[in-house]
Amino acid sequence: MKRFLAELSRIILGLTFVFSGFVKAIDPQGGAIKIGEYFTAFSWPKADSLSLSLSILLCCGEFILGALLLMGIYRRTAVRLIFAFMCVMTPLTLYLAIFNPVAECGCFGDAIMVSNWETFFKNVVLLAAATFLLKNARKPQMLFSANGRWLPAILAIGGIFVFTIANLVYLPMLDFRPFKVGKSLSELTQVPDGAPEDVYDYVFVYEKNGKKEEFDMENLPDETWTYVDRHERLIKKGYTPPVTDFLLLRDGEDVTSQIVNDDGVTLLLLSPTWEKARDEKMDNISEMYDYACAHGWNFYGVSASTSDEISAWRYNTGADYPMLFLDAVTVKTVTRGNPSLIILKDGVIRGKVSDAGFPNVGQAQAFFDRYLEGEIYRNTYWGRLSILIVWAAVFLFGVSRKIGFYVSSLSHSRKTDE
Repeated sequence: MKRFLAELSRIILGLTFVFSGFVKAIDPQGGAIKIGEYFTAFSWPKADSLSLSLSILLCCGEFILGALLLMGIYRRTAVRLIFAFMCVMTPLTLYLAIFNPVAECGCFGDAIMVSNWETFFKNVVLLAAATFLLKNARKPQMLFSANGRWLPAILAIGGIFVFTIANLVYLPMLDFRPFKVGKSLSELTQVPDGAPEDVYDYVFVYEKNGKKEEFDMENLPDETWTYVDRHERLIKKGYTPPVTDFLLLRDGEDVTSQIVNDDGVTLLLLSPTWEKARDEKMDNISEMYDYACAHGWNFYGVSASTSDEISAWRYNTGADYPMLFLDAVTVKTVTRGNPSLIILKDGVIRGKVSDAGFPNVGQAQAFFDRYLEGEIYRNTYWGRLSILIVWAAVFLFGVSRKIGFYVSSLSHSRKTDE
């Protein structure tokens, strides 16, 4: 029974940590944003510069510990680290559940939203499993021998680091946010014509003999009551677009509808703030801007920068394109790069590209043809997944070999009994 419970604990912990680390590694910048929220909630603003490093360390560390546990190698070290991790996270998530300083813990990134109380109860189960496994660390079986365990360990470690850095440099492999490639900005942000609107009713407050009561329009009291106040009450909720905080401003004027409903091609160069945007690809940006101007396309810089920051960016880079304002949180929701390019055609997002993928000089036509001609272009991600795929194959080979060993042992035992 102890061996069975130890194996069950190993599988539960291993799968949870591998999944949690993997979905965080898809969007390490999103993890950094969540860690920044923690620093803000606990009044540690100076630690915000560590957010990205901690995000990478967290997602890679979780995946590696889960992978080692699933494979049954370096068991005692992996179990001790997981137990220590759960001893920290369980009381922390209890605090989050009680006081709610952040709305959602971010334990599974943006892939699965889990409430703070759900996270705490999950961690209680994981802590119990880690405690039991800590006392019985040697009971689970190893999938690989002591001499052969180095290969899957290196594949797991190298694979998750390569995968994480690729998602950081070239934007997330999967987009869990509303602004996915193929989505219409108009449908995401605008209320369509004829959509149902909010329906309200008036509520009147009257007072009599020191007692206040509320009445609707059809049941007003007699003249012995004294009118006090009136307010609206929502009776029926109307249509609300999926995104309500996408507001583009140009010199203080709302131009959102003009941008998202524009026919033709529009290019948005986004950065939360130009002060922190990478300027190594200025020649690439100029190449795209010149190509857009030659084809009559709209090209805008979009950020939450102040006028001084915009002026400094123009001075340092020679930027001549018009600038729009968009809240920094919304910019980070739309895309993770700094800067990034959003390619729109008839208001539909046709592509999202980080500065690492900007076209070199002379390659703008091939670059834009890829995203604008024919069907919507879908990036492939075999490169960043390749090492993890090899690790998964080696892991499954170890599992199948162990199952084969058990089956042959059982068959031999039956023949011996006969």
